[in-house]
Amino acid sequence: MKYLKYTLPLLAAALFFAAATETNATHIRLAPKSDPAKLQKTDEWIPLYDGIDFMRCESTSPIQKVCILRIDTENKDLEFYTTGRHPDYKDEESETLRETAVDFLNENDMLAAVNANFYSPFNATTRTTRGPSNVIGLAISDGVLVSSSEGNSPCFTVNSNGVKTIRAIKEEDPLDGIRTAVAGKPIILKDGEIVKQGDEAVHPRTAVGISKDNRYVYFMTIDGRQVQSIGATLENEAMWLKKAGAWDGLNLDGGGSTTMVIRTPEGETKVLNSPIGNANIKGYLRNNANHIGVRKVKK
Repeated sequence: MKYLKYTLPLLAAALFFAAATETNATHIRLAPKSDPAKLQKTDEWIPLYDGIDFMRCESTSPIQKVCILRIDTENKDLEFYTTGRHPDYKDEESETLRETAVDFLNENDMLAAVNANFYSPFNATTRTTRGPSNVIGLAISDGVLVSSSEGNSPCFTVNSNGVKTIRAIKEEDPLDGIRTAVAGKPIILKDGEIVKQGDEAVHPRTAVGISKDNRYVYFMTIDGRQVQSIGATLENEAMWLKKAGAWDGLNLDGGGSTTMVIRTPEGETKVLNSPIGNANIKGYLRNNANHIGVRKVKK
């Protein structure tokens, strides 16, 4: 692995969709202003659904491709959801059922999703197969504790009253009112400022961010370990998130886990980024311990 230092200009890029799979899920309408031709536009927010916008950007120095989803939480027909408990739940052993982002989206009627927490065990078998997994750090699904906080765990949370936070949560801290939570490390954007990091490694990245007014949530992926996109340092990742509009931001599990998926109005699942889920093989989806995304509120 090479360690790089660089500055990152934001340039125009081409939007593309990759790695599609079919699903029989109920069709979801695109936002009225959205159509396939408009989705080819670059470096601007494109409405995918009511309350969900997408932007793809790229830079040439360094070579990077970035996917960003923006969720408008003023749309009360949308809700966040993360992977629930394993049917045979056992703390720190079988907390969730490991699956790909495509499986998570299809099985939970999601509109869009990304991978979330780091997890264990992690090896050639677990990243390529479904099975029980231990989630690292706090995870709460529909108000149910899936995984406890470890140490002073940086987390993204959504309270039952709709307030979103990115903050460190200790094991002994109260969890009352938290409906959705995932954990990562480290916090990369705090009060609009990029947090200085000692780690300058370049990897594929996944991140979550919140706007200053608490209205928007951002999900972001940066492809890496590929000719067309080398990856990003943590500070680079924070800069992209800030450019998108985030005020606070958290790095989630990255590397081969980095995946962003959406559902199309035709009921198909589209992988928006270029994952390298197994041995850096392009297009291979990894089985992750949990994911987080947005879906229509069930009525």
